[in-house]
Amino acid sequence: IAPLLLQKLGCNYITLNSQPDGRFPGRLSEPSIENLHIVSNIIKNSPKIDLGMALDGDADRVIFIDAHGDIIEPVRMLTFLAKKEIERHPPKKGKKIKVMTPINSSNVIERTLEPLGCEVIRTQVGDIKVAIEIENQGGLIGGENSGTYIWPDFGLQPDSLVTIAKLIELLSYEKKTFTDLIAEIPKFPFVKKEYPLAYDKVITQEEYREMGIMVEPWLEEQGYSDIKYTNIDGLRMDFNKGWILIRRSGTSPILRVEGESIINEKSSHKNIDATAKILAESYDYILLK
Repeated sequence: IAPLLLQKLGCNYITLNSQPDGRFPGRLSEPSIENLHIVSNIIKNSPKIDLGMALDGDADRVIFIDAHGDIIEPVRMLTFLAKKEIERHPPKKGKKIKVMTPINSSNVIERTLEPLGCEVIRTQVGDIKVAIEIENQGGLIGGENSGTYIWPDFGLQPDSLVTIAKLIELLSYEKKTFTDLIAEIPKFPFVKKEYPLAYDKVITQEEYREMGIMVEPWLEEQGYSDIKYTNIDGLRMDFNKGWILIRRSGTSPILRVEGESIINEKSSHKNIDATAKILAESYDYILLK
């Protein structure tokens, strides 16, 4: 369907692995960085290609790739789509446009959209949680870092085809290329690590808060300040130069520690590793790899 859509939109396109086959002989169905290296290299070495897109097995997710072959982080892409929509249709005086995204999404979305009069609503992790908040509060668009995008004018389900069509429409109004435009959205170094639990355990809100109290002194020692807690889903600690999220997986006995530093990727790794070490020393059920 996607090639037919691109044809209708007047695009010149090349398909790769576009024949339906449940065995996924060309690449695994997950549109991850590891699985997209071939298409990424093709785009990188093809000067006539402006952008690429990759779908998952059931096409509810889509990942975009710029002309350099760089895979665009989905929340950065969500920020770009919302920004261009707001620029074309600014909010009426006294009203704020709302964009929904989970608690584990990059801060780039607030830093880019709030100056445009947009309110970013954080939700629990999962596209269904994003859809529920859109339905409850109304919103322009919602999305998460798996590559799902929800356009409430077209439905509350993740829709890759609507997202592709919206992107092509927005680019049609621009003189710059997609690669030049997406470069205007900052990159914040995001790191996500997983740690097995010695046994299956539900972590309570009280325990999450205890974890934050244990980690906070180390963050202060590193010079971080303005530490704030959010317990929508697990515990998120925002500070002046980044954030950390401590969250048990909803499907398996794994603790995820993720976050970003606006300083550099090394700082992001350092923050995550230190947090995991502090927690493992205090809780016998958290195992370091």
